[in-house]
Amino acid sequence: MALNISYSSISSYLICPARYYYSKQPIQVARSASLIYGAAFHELLAKSLSGQPVTAKQVLAPYLTGKPKEGEGNWNGRIVYSDKDWRPDVMEIWMQDAVSLVLSLPTKPQAVEMKLSRTIGDITLTGVIDALWGGKLVDFKFTASRFFKADLLQAACYALLNGGPSTFQFLVFHRDKTPRLEPITVKETQDQQYLDWTVNWVIRPTVKAIEAGNFPANRGHNLCSQEYCSYWDICRKTGEIR
Repeated sequence: MALNISYSSISSYLICPARYYYSKQPIQVARSASLIYGAAFHELLAKSLSGQPVTAKQVLAPYLTGKPKEGEGNWNGRIVYSDKDWRPDVMEIWMQDAVSLVLSLPTKPQAVEMKLSRTIGDITLTGVIDALWGGKLVDFKFTASRFFKADLLQAACYALLNGGPSTFQFLVFHRDKTPRLEPITVKETQDQQYLDWTVNWVIRPTVKAIEAGNFPANRGHNLCSQEYCSYWDICRKTGEIR
């Protein structure tokens, strides 16, 4: 029987197996404002590009009231703000301006929020691709950094979901005072050898480790801190998961 796994699960495990383990347990935790803003922004983009008459305020409001949406089962409704996070009212204006920028582009996507799955041997890869735009697979990214590092694993997983070598592009929204768009094309997704390497040396070993119940804490990772990991306190109290 094929095991279902997504890019996000693979990435989560590679960052920290223990954090991946805790995220699959019925443990409710707070979420960072950046995660909440990102989720709301993706929802706003998807609805706007699909032609739905919706505003940033309407989409952001349910998140800010702390009412978990469907699929947000491990969020307890509390939002943690850092010094780098904008106030919700400022974020709302920025999101609306960013969407207006996208809607002003000369072309429109052929499809939005594509839910796909593909069986590769004994593994079924699943995921949601943000858009098919001009024949390219497109993933929206939202960042406060001036420099964006393309996630090759995500790009490869989405190309695999699409059936093989594909043109893939990150459409990066830089959170400057005025929204700035930067398209970044990933060439590796057009190489079948690279996709095969991803399956055999990244995806398959990760799946085997999960099936074996191997969940050690990755204490050397830069995200292993109270600021970046919602399960940091739990992990410290219970010790490593093996």
